[in-house]
Order: sequence, then structure tokens, then C-alpha cells
Amino acid sequence: MKEEDRVIITICDDEGNIGEFEIVDCHVNEKGEYYFALLPVAKGEKNGSEIDALLVLKSVKEDGEELLEPIEDDEEYESVARIFTERLKDIFDFES
Repeated sequence: MKEEDRVIITICDDEGNIGEFEIVDCHVNEKGEYYFALLPVAKGEKNGSEIDALLVLKSVKEDGEELLEPIEDDEEYESVARIFTERLKDIFDFES
């Protein structure tokens, strides 16, 4: 992916930690719910193919504002993570 095509977002967690993440994929299920696969962006990082962690978040609306939140339900998370792993396996080396 070209540098100018990358979408980088800043996320602040519940403890106030701020990090930058690249959106590498998006999935919309049959209910119209949006899920995002994110990779942490390290300062000075080159876009490598081996990854340590893929962050999977769900888009939710709260008080009219769209937020990204962790998926609470284990079954829902596993289902979405499998979809992203399958779709991204040719781009990234996922460790088993």
C-alpha cells in the first residue's frame, strides 16, 4: 500500500493512553455493524509484513457520536477475527 493511501487514526483508551493505528481492513456484517482491523503504528516504522497484534474494534454510536470499542462477546470477536485473518493472510504473517 502506498504511503498516501494509508489511513492512520489516533485512539485514546480508558486509561488515557494514546496511540496511532493504521486501518488495514473493514468488515460490515449482515446487521450493518462495522468492524475495523487496526495495526499499531510505531514511530519510524516501515510497513513490514510480520505483525505482533491485530486490534479488532467495533463501531458503535453513543449519544450520536461514532466510537470504536472492543468487542465484548467472545463468539462475536472470534467470528470477526477469523474473517480478518482470512482476508489479510496474503498480506501479513499471522502467528498461530
